[in-house]
Amino acid sequence: MPIKPVFGSLVWFLVCLTQGQVQIHWPDGRFYKGELKDGSNIDGYGRMEWPDGCMYEGYWVMNKSEGYGRMECPDGSIYEGEWKNGLAHGQGGRIWPDGRVYNGTWKNDQPNGQGRMEWPDGSIFDGNWRNGQPFRNE
Repeated sequence: MPIKPVFGSLVWFLVCLTQGQVQIHWPDGRFYKGELKDGSNIDGYGRMEWPDGCMYEGYWVMNKSEGYGRMECPDGSIYEGEWKNGLAHGQGGRIWPDGRVYNGTWKNDQPNGQGRMEWPDGSIFDGNWRNGQPFRNE
C-alpha cells in the first residue's frame, strides 16, 4: 500500500486501498475511509471519524456530507437521514442526548416543515416546524 503526503500540511498521510478507495489520517486525529475523487475531494460513499468520537457514514460531495447518511456521537446523539452541504436537510430523524426524538423534515440542520417531536416527559408535538421551533398557523 503506497503511503504519500497529500493536501500539504492538512493531511498526515493517505493510503490507497483499491481503485477509488482510500484511508486518510489527519494530524488532528480525523480519519476517513472511502471514496476519493480527483485525488483531493472526499466524494462518494465513506466513513469519517473525529477525535471527539463522532462518526459520519454515508455519502459525500466535495468534502461535505450530501445525500443519505448517519452521524453518531458518544453523547448519544444520532441523526440519520438526508444531508445537504454538510447539514441535516430533507427527511430524517434525530435522537438528542436528553432523550428528545424528532422525525420529519429538516432544513439547514433544524426541524423545518412537517415533523413529530417526542420529549422524555411524554409530550408530543406533531405538526409544522419553523427554524427548529413548533409553528402553529393561527
